Amino acid sequence: MNKLIILISVLILLIVGSFFYFRSADVSVNTDDIVIKKTYNSSSGETKKIIYQIDDETNLSEYAKHCARLGGVFKENGNICEPGATACVTVIAVTCEIL
Repeated sequence: MNKLIILISVLILLIVGSFFYFRSADVSVNTDDIVIKKTYNSSSGETKKIIYQIDDETNLSEYAKHCARLGGVFKENGNICEPGATACVTVIAVTCEIL
């Protein structure tokens, strides 16, 4: 019974978290044919993570090159979580994490 309650609670959190993430997502900005959905910045204003907006026809190699130019680590199976977040809804996304 406890496992069922925990499972239902996790599912509800995932649904609610996804709703708030996509509701507050930044407007897309085109940069060199790269579409950026959201960025996370450090307290000093430096970009720490980029979440790319892609579709089925997206050439991921261009996104990987973009990330490399920024000195980041490109991840096809990254997540939408803010760097250092203690709790986050797990949604897979194409990301660039700037070191």
